[in-house]
Amino acid sequence: MFIIFPTNPNDKKAQPIIYGTPKDTAQFAAMMKKLAPGKKSVKITNGKLLIDKNTAVAWNREIFLIPGTTTSEESANQTAKAKADAQLAKTKQLTEKCKMLLARRKAAFSNEYFTSLLKEDGDLYLWTDNTLQPAQKKNKMPPMLGMFNKNLMRNANYTAGIIRFENGKATMQMKRYMPPSFDSIYSKYPLTNINVEVLKKLPAGHPLFLYSFSFSPAMMNEIFTKAGADNVLDSLNKKNIKKDDIVDAIKGDAMLAVIKANDPSGDTVAAKLNGIQIFLAGSIKDKEKFKKVTDALQSKKDSGNDNPGRKIPKPFILSNDSVFVVSISQIAAQQFLSSPANNSDIETLFQPYKNYPAVSIVDLKTIFSLAGPFLFKRKSEEEAEQTAKILGAFDHLTSYGGQHVNNYMSNSAELTLTDKNENSLKQFLNLLDLLNSMKPKKAATAFNPTPGLK
Repeated sequence: MFIIFPTNPNDKKAQPIIYGTPKDTAQFAAMMKKLAPGKKSVKITNGKLLIDKNTAVAWNREIFLIPGTTTSEESANQTAKAKADAQLAKTKQLTEKCKMLLARRKAAFSNEYFTSLLKEDGDLYLWTDNTLQPAQKKNKMPPMLGMFNKNLMRNANYTAGIIRFENGKATMQMKRYMPPSFDSIYSKYPLTNINVEVLKKLPAGHPLFLYSFSFSPAMMNEIFTKAGADNVLDSLNKKNIKKDDIVDAIKGDAMLAVIKANDPSGDTVAAKLNGIQIFLAGSIKDKEKFKKVTDALQSKKDSGNDNPGRKIPKPFILSNDSVFVVSISQIAAQQFLSSPANNSDIETLFQPYKNYPAVSIVDLKTIFSLAGPFLFKRKSEEEAEQTAKILGAFDHLTSYGGQHVNNYMSNSAELTLTDKNENSLKQFLNLLDLLNSMKPKKAATAFNPTPGLK
């Protein structure tokens, strides 16, 4: 079991501490020796300690811990003696900190949400108390952003999470316990589920990144108003865009997609990007107000269209009576609008998550494969093979949630690996071992594997 939570939040830079219970102290010591080759553990008052630069690990038969540290900046002209003294002081500080943290003492901490977290079945537990913020330097934050210090803008009092390591995947479940001011707003404006019909308008192809979510324009309007942030939106008024027009123009669902289309016919932009098309789309509530907003935004953008040095293409905003789409390709945007919304593959992909307000799906395996030529460009063959092995271990990352239950918001994530038969924690430790074994090589033989899609 692991537990991660911050240290004293009154510190200027609160650092997390990882706590855990070792199943076998001998195996744990062997793992530490493997992860920090050349370093030896030393005996301390109530256990053992291993320090490697800025990282310390302490353990005994009951518990192990890894305290967070703050790295201090070293000046370029610092003498060797000064560096040695600084390292010695840091080692002493870490040693005393670990001794203190290993000492058994009666805990005064009590929290019903934390107690509830520990009753769940999991391998790694995460806990954050957001009610006590680290000390801030005076006048560090610009006055116009002072509103974000208000309790209203703290959307969680506590954050609790559970991570489970299974064969071929790691899953995480998070709960954000909200303060009453935020909880009442979510109760007043309940979020709807994702809009699968808009997703089905995507072209046939290989999805690289898909993100669909719902939001409440009225909720956002109330949050900005209560937080006193209306002055931040003054820039919109200068463009003849009223906040109420934005709220009334859209329904409150959107999706962002990166697709490697099967047939990007006539799309010269997609052709330059190896068939990749990018879309941002959503539903329209009032087409007249939406047109008013987009016309104001387009007129501002058009002023720079004649710039010959422009590297990023101007996005096209197209719409009909019910849907809008933004894309860097006009052809792709037009085809999206005219689509009959019959992409059954996308519908099947989102079927398990259709009752959630937010879902994202990332094809890590394909993205890393496409990025291979750029990632391996200046690596030796051995370095490239090791890097490819590490990146090739990851398959998909899926996250979903956004549901408001009582006084908390729930979210889940699932990281799948290409090896479905071995426990994910063991795979992560093996990858960490591989990372530690990677050393810079003088030989620089180019290695550029050709990416492919399955």
